Amino acid sequence: MTPDISFPAEFDYVIVGGGAAGCVLASRLSEKSSNSVLLLEAGPDFEPGSEPDTILDVYPRSYSDFRYLWPEMYATARQGSETKWRLEQGRVIGGCSSIMGMLALRGLPADYNEWADLGLSGWSWEDVLPHFKRIEHDRDFGGPSHGKDGPVTIRRYARKEWPPLCRALADLHQDVPFVEDLNSDFRDGLISLPISATDTQRVSSAIAFLTADVRMRPNLTIRGHCDVTMLVSEGHTIRGVTFVDRTGTRSVKAREVVLAAGALRSPILLQKSGIGDAKYIAQLGLSPVIDLPGVGKNLQTHPALYVAANLTPKGRQPKSIRHWGINGLRYSSGLPEMPTSDMIMFFINKTSWHELGQRIASISVSVYKSFSRGAIGLVREQDRVEGDINLGLLADERDLDRLTAGVKRVYDLWQQPSVAQLRENIFASPSGELVRRLHAPRTSNAIAAAAISQSMDLLRPLRKIVAGIAGTDISSIVSDPEALREFVYKKAVPLCHFVGSCRMGVLGDPSAVTDRSGRVLGLSGLRVCDGSILPSVPRANTNLPIMMVANKIADDILSGT
Repeated sequence: MTPDISFPAEFDYVIVGGGAAGCVLASRLSEKSSNSVLLLEAGPDFEPGSEPDTILDVYPRSYSDFRYLWPEMYATARQGSETKWRLEQGRVIGGCSSIMGMLALRGLPADYNEWADLGLSGWSWEDVLPHFKRIEHDRDFGGPSHGKDGPVTIRRYARKEWPPLCRALADLHQDVPFVEDLNSDFRDGLISLPISATDTQRVSSAIAFLTADVRMRPNLTIRGHCDVTMLVSEGHTIRGVTFVDRTGTRSVKAREVVLAAGALRSPILLQKSGIGDAKYIAQLGLSPVIDLPGVGKNLQTHPALYVAANLTPKGRQPKSIRHWGINGLRYSSGLPEMPTSDMIMFFINKTSWHELGQRIASISVSVYKSFSRGAIGLVREQDRVEGDINLGLLADERDLDRLTAGVKRVYDLWQQPSVAQLRENIFASPSGELVRRLHAPRTSNAIAAAAISQSMDLLRPLRKIVAGIAGTDISSIVSDPEALREFVYKKAVPLCHFVGSCRMGVLGDPSAVTDRSGRVLGLSGLRVCDGSILPSVPRANTNLPIMMVANKIADDILSGT
């Protein structure tokens, strides 16, 4: 059905991007009936009850459903490499909260106190905790640290439900605390993973905040398939946006534009609109609006590497457990001058939704307090300007040191007798493109995966062949420190926890892009509210922190600050 694309020519608020932050903002700002609010999403919008099953699935099949991803979105992953890494970024209502793995981590109090220490008053742990509580409905924990009345369901798998490999790996860590409530118990230890899902379906930002009742508000307009291409400026004031929909190029005016396109796309749109390093923008043949050199700088994410193995039948996760995120380990690297709780492992008992995924497990290790920085700029391609993303993965030696040590630690876990009896061949850094193709939720992939799985069960040599195709046998590498370090540098992958590229800061900070309420410095009529404004990446998957940030800034907007 062709959507109704008619709407007024002017709104109080135009929100660009219907992702984790945009859905929260649309819901909160439209609470005030006198506010007219327009939410523009580049991908499809799904009203409650019409969401595709790939998005609703408690296993994130939508992660490789290319209908809901930005096409041709690539980045240079590391310095000195021309290899481009394909980035899975949601282009659908709910954004990445509709496609990613649903882990609902807050991070540590120190993450937010660090922001306050930068001069960002109102962003300490004590300040942000009420906003985490407001958005969550925690089914397992209550008390002063948790919310029960919010729209985002959070739950965990009880220890008695853990599948075989997760149990075996947990039993190896009886000498550390069991951190059952990761979001309020900030010790290192064996962790139970909180997820934003009910027993039967995902709870994305769209599902949580754009309910049927919210959508019925006469002052809220939501439109999908509207790709914003430019911010319309008049001097140092933003007056609206230009976008492309199914009818062509259109414009809409706004008293205030709130840019919530994500940490990758928001800085691209700002620079295309003349907001950024003025000299750099002019060199590309664009007209600078204001000189803000920090736009696109300070890009951060968590670097990770996966070490996988074929599972024996007794090591496989029961089909009754749909989700992948069960448990893991939070630990401190112990390297000199490194912060505590800077590392995390996830114990993944199944790696895809199909039968082959049930036969392959993985242990991921990631640096969750990283120091490497990337940048997002523009590049001119003939008659158009496009984004140029460099992740700078492992550019800081401290990140490479810690991830290399983490990979060695993971390999040692796979070698423990109680774990070894559940697996066969070990292979590291599964091929990204191969995994993507087979993970795509298609009937043909289900058939292919079933056929491969049945053959693997019958033919042991085939299991070794599949492991060799999927990844790298690192048994001869782990004992060679330099070889392992080189392998990790080349094979580490970015988790899609991008932040920092339009970071908050104080007046006089040459790298700051917004103030503590998301207002773009030196401009009126424009805020940024998404992962890009986070000064540093928290020790968490970023979906829940970004929704918290959006809720907090919505309060600022509604109160006139």
